[in-house]
Amino acid sequence: MQDLFTQALGINSPWFIKDVSFDNKQLNIHIDFKKGTKFTDSSADTKAYTAYDTKAKTYRHL
Repeated sequence: MQDLFTQALGINSPWFIKDVSFDNKQLNIHIDFKKGTKFTDSSADTKAYTAYDTKAKTYRHL
């Protein structure tokens, strides 16, 4: 099922869908990134940054 949502949401590496569950009429999609990934800020410079402060967040579509 992760492959289906990966394609539907257009998620590309280093991001991936970690888990998909459907509980109590609620669809939960958990998105994560590969450990050690370096991210660049293309709007400012080409310097690569590592993620060091990750926290699970919940977004609700109304």
